[in-house]
Amino acid sequence: MSEPDWSQRRDQLTRAVRRLGSGYDEAMVDDLVQQGMIRLMRKPEAVNASYVWRTAWSVICDFRRRRRRRPEHGDAALPFVKDEGPSPADTVVATDLRRALRDCLEQAPESRRDVLTLYLVGHGPTECADMLNRTLKSCENAVYRGLDALRECLRSKGVA
Repeated sequence: MSEPDWSQRRDQLTRAVRRLGSGYDEAMVDDLVQQGMIRLMRKPEAVNASYVWRTAWSVICDFRRRRRRRPEHGDAALPFVKDEGPSPADTVVATDLRRALRDCLEQAPESRRDVLTLYLVGHGPTECADMLNRTLKSCENAVYRGLDALRECLRSKGVA
């Protein structure tokens, strides 16, 4: 893989870590991206957009497991806070949102549904076009119109 490709993969990985690990400061994001890049460079033949996202998720999960298992010690250590996960109320809200989102996606025309689904999981219009063998412009239009219809559908269901 050439140097510009690694630079592009690093940018993708940085976006993925920021999105999946929201709330981390820049130093933590940089550390997680560095760990992810090491993993990506171990398997250069497997590197594609979805592998970059899976790597970001894996790096974040591993970091959270390590933090739960072995908090930092020393003068600069912060008090250990257990990551308890979502509350039951948050789980109910997320389940309702997921159900409403699935219903709205099922109502979308099939020509937009695939592009919109890929976009919602983090792929850009260019990646969607590559994966679905469509033109970039058709994917951009599908995302634009699909998100507009999705917003309207969610609003009609009382989810805003």
